[in-house]
Amino acid sequence: MQILLTFHYSDYWTNGEDQFLPHAWENMDAAQMTKALYDFTYQFMEKMKAQGTTPEYVSLGNETQAGMLYPMAGPLTTSDADYQTKVQHLADFYNAGYDAVKASSEQTKVIIHLHDAGNKDLYNWYFDLLKEYHVRYDIIGASYYPFWTGRDARSVCQWAEYTTEKFQKDMLFMEVGYAWQSKGAAMMILLKYYMIRGHFQQAETLARELTQMEGRVYALLPDYNSIFTKENLGNQEIILQVPCNSSSTWTANYMTAEVLPSDMPWTEKSQGWGGYVIPWTFYDTFETADQRTKNLVASYTNTYGQTISRENPNGGQLAYGDLPLKYGKDPDMTGAQSGVDLVIYRYSDVLLTLAECIVRNGNVNSEAIALVNRVRNRAGLPNLSETQTSSKDVFLRALLAERGHEFWLEGLRRQDLIRFGQYHELANQRIQAANAGGKSYFTVTEAHNRFWIPQTFIDESRSAIKQNAGY
Repeated sequence: MQILLTFHYSDYWTNGEDQFLPHAWENMDAAQMTKALYDFTYQFMEKMKAQGTTPEYVSLGNETQAGMLYPMAGPLTTSDADYQTKVQHLADFYNAGYDAVKASSEQTKVIIHLHDAGNKDLYNWYFDLLKEYHVRYDIIGASYYPFWTGRDARSVCQWAEYTTEKFQKDMLFMEVGYAWQSKGAAMMILLKYYMIRGHFQQAETLARELTQMEGRVYALLPDYNSIFTKENLGNQEIILQVPCNSSSTWTANYMTAEVLPSDMPWTEKSQGWGGYVIPWTFYDTFETADQRTKNLVASYTNTYGQTISRENPNGGQLAYGDLPLKYGKDPDMTGAQSGVDLVIYRYSDVLLTLAECIVRNGNVNSEAIALVNRVRNRAGLPNLSETQTSSKDVFLRALLAERGHEFWLEGLRRQDLIRFGQYHELANQRIQAANAGGKSYFTVTEAHNRFWIPQTFIDESRSAIKQNAGY
């Protein structure tokens, strides 16, 4: 095994936009910083060598196409008055790093690493500039993320051949990242972004594109509850899921264990942690014939033969709500680890989102109503009533209720409630009910539609990131 070591020369992870000085170097001039960089690089290399892990490759910085150690050696902007000074500092830093590496290990190859593999203009400009300033290095490093750049592997290989020939240097692809999601999953993520931002015209266009995949790629399965079973993994309704493995601690589905009471029989080797419930107030909004309640457990016989129910919760979870055991039994479930995949996005979401966009962009029409009815009919329910489709506001309220019943335990409810302007109102109803029972929770406002930003992020940004209002 070979070792590649990257010096970020910062207290934080660096990239093309963020190249913060180490705090200990902040008051140094260029000459002092050059010496500090040499000393740090050499001493670290010596420690690596002493423990028998001398790296075969060393990168001086990470994605340094705009320079490093800002503001001493970047960002490089040709129109800046101090552009040439910054370039000279950058050259001095590179050469100091190169000399330090070679002083410790002559065989170690030194890399200068940029982003955007395939960008001929960028690499020509940068490495021509380094040649002009007599920068020493062995290898050109590149990051390649085709999802962001749109460059295919063939064109990048052709570019790599050209670049290595021009500069007479080997090339190493330092970072390569493919978007392993399907096209539909990528489109679905973008659709969610449009909905969060309120870009309903763009969202409608994208949702219609997704519906063109119905039959070929995606489908609305006839049996709602079969979507979430091990027997039906990877079914056509699922657009994006988290693959789970019951034999792996890191990739198991723990959602079932989070819901399952410790005294409820499930599978032979399963173990429940007993925590999550769906409040009875929400459970009571389902229509009687709704097949989506099949796995919303309102009673069970425990391991002692006792009947545990809403009326007789025996001090357990059913005192607060039903048990949302959405995911089917995995006979291989061991302890808390299930192998049923976690569903992130489904095709029914596309249909209901398209219905919402149609109405938000215009008014209630037969197409929007038909889309919602498809989802309702699959659940064993009749079409929306004339009352529920009588106006835009009434339809949207019915649609929000439908989304809640369709996507329980799938992580969509919070954003739905925020988008429909009901999040803080409904949250406060639950808070007030809890406080009436002896709790002392504070109520929320619209400011809580955004999460609190951890203080460590703010500190690392040196207060460039501001805390969200209300916190």
